[in-house]
Amino acid sequence: MKINKLILTSLAAIGLVAGSLTSCDDNDLEQYDVNAPDWVQNKIDSIAALNVGSGDTTNVVVTAASVGSSDNTAAWWSEFSQGFEVPAGKVLHILFTNHSSGGANWNNWNLCVATNDKRTGDDYSEYFVIRSDRYGWGNGYDGALIDTDYGDDKVDAGCKGWADWLAVMNGAEVELMIDHSSNGATYVTALQTGNDGNLYTETFTCESTPTTTYSAFLICDGSSFDIHKAFLVSSTSGPVEDQEAVKIELSDTPEAFELDAINGAWKNIKIKVTYEDGTSAEVDTADVTFDVVPDTTTIGTKTVVVAYSKTKQGNYGKAVATSYQFEVTAAISSIKAVAAAEAYFYAPGTTEIKKEDLDVAALIKSVVGVTGTKDITIPEAEYKAEATTIPTTISDGEKIVITITYKEFTTTLEVPLKMLDVDDILFDGKIIGKGKFAEDETFKFVFENDNSAQRTSYLLMPEGTIPDCSESKAMSISFWVNGNGKAAMYAPIFSAYGAAPDNGTNTFPMFIIQGRGLLQTNCAGWIDFKDEQNVAGANTESIAYLEDNEWHLVTVTVTDTHAEFIVDKNVVNAWDYDGSDGKNATGFLTDGHSALKYICVGGNQAWEWGDNDSGYKYAKLKLYDKVLTADEIAERIANKE
Repeated sequence: MKINKLILTSLAAIGLVAGSLTSCDDNDLEQYDVNAPDWVQNKIDSIAALNVGSGDTTNVVVTAASVGSSDNTAAWWSEFSQGFEVPAGKVLHILFTNHSSGGANWNNWNLCVATNDKRTGDDYSEYFVIRSDRYGWGNGYDGALIDTDYGDDKVDAGCKGWADWLAVMNGAEVELMIDHSSNGATYVTALQTGNDGNLYTETFTCESTPTTTYSAFLICDGSSFDIHKAFLVSSTSGPVEDQEAVKIELSDTPEAFELDAINGAWKNIKIKVTYEDGTSAEVDTADVTFDVVPDTTTIGTKTVVVAYSKTKQGNYGKAVATSYQFEVTAAISSIKAVAAAEAYFYAPGTTEIKKEDLDVAALIKSVVGVTGTKDITIPEAEYKAEATTIPTTISDGEKIVITITYKEFTTTLEVPLKMLDVDDILFDGKIIGKGKFAEDETFKFVFENDNSAQRTSYLLMPEGTIPDCSESKAMSISFWVNGNGKAAMYAPIFSAYGAAPDNGTNTFPMFIIQGRGLLQTNCAGWIDFKDEQNVAGANTESIAYLEDNEWHLVTVTVTDTHAEFIVDKNVVNAWDYDGSDGKNATGFLTDGHSALKYICVGGNQAWEWGDNDSGYKYAKLKLYDKVLTADEIAERIANKE
């Protein structure tokens, strides 16, 4: 088992923490659920029997002992335990029984450590989320600092593989310890006694959590929990070796700004500092010094020396520095705008362009201030743009007029209309965010998406795009895609949901095509697409076809018993399933056309995973109520149709 220095410290502390419990007041030790299983009583008895420690145990009232639906059908991010507050210098122990649907590794306990348990609002931020199957994410998550003594990669060491571990987790007895060290780190240890009586351990270290109180809560995902006891004890975690900064990097630096705007010159700069141990973090401009050479009082080219002199733990240390150049210009005398595309493309048959459906920002490439010396790019957040004229007659040559205002300056941008003379159903879609229809040498017109953010840019297809496959019990989705120099491992390329996102969270049912070659579906019956269901024995994940900036045909076929992900003529993955729980496509094929109403090309990743939308180009989307044959796919490729 791989243990880094910080996790080793955490493991060594477990015995000391247990020792600190034993001199607690007897009444405290007996305050637990009278219906708790024997293992909880045994745990408390063992703590009392040690009879050492400082007597500082604080019991936490469990306000909801049962968490999640008892049939383990709770969807991800829908059912939660109470939030347990964990002050710095304390270790939170949660003793609970884990119940699992057994459908997938992640259908067990999940832990979130965040500013609070509101899960929404400006004051809510997640430090990390970890799952019991050695996976996680969040601002403080580092995959190198999480480990288990189970998993397929541990079998050679005599440990359980994923499938065997999953089988023993329904009814597993779990002691979860969250050590909020006053040194700024958090150490998590999960001791899981499976229904086979064996112990399974997961450890995780988050090196950067605040020294203020935070909240920890459990999350259901095809799982539920019976919480029996929670208590706090003092942390005994030792200090973490501090790290000096070794490099500073800048991005989003201004190319120019007005002479009288020097005070705002740094506000949009992003600063990343790398430390001795190889980790990096963004730092605030308030912690950085800026020195301008030769001065800030004259027009011309200036050099800025940027220095940072704090360690990883925020102490003062040796300084690291870098520099960049910019222009100090005369005052802005006017503004001008540059269009993002030569035209606003509309589909044949369009009779009206509604103002509320028009994404004005997507039509603007940039707004610049004219100074007479060097033009200044104005950040999008600092100007206002509104469509002031929308043609009532929809025909080529008519123009959308956009009025742009910055301070006391105003300009207009005229975007001509141009009809898409193609039958590709892509162009029946509505652009969400900053994607655009664009001309292309291979396909004449394509949809080009934007990848600058998460869940904000995609093409929303009309309801009814998915065909009725209730009789054929088969479906194919086929389209051309070009990585466009922006290939990303986890960017989705096709997503369909039962409804529009609610506060950023999608809902069941769903059907997702991942660009890396995997599928996800849950629509009145679901398929897990596990490795063992793959015809080749393991899911192959690759985005190589998205990295060559060439067009490739992606085809996905689904039947009652078989599904394939095909790139050009090559079957990347193929899965067999028998219709049983977790291996059922019946609902997708019979109900998908009526249930999957929010259909997206190019983005809108499932749930709240932190992946940006794809920046790819798409063409010639076609959906069929049958399985495309190899010859039909070859014909599409040959004819670029």
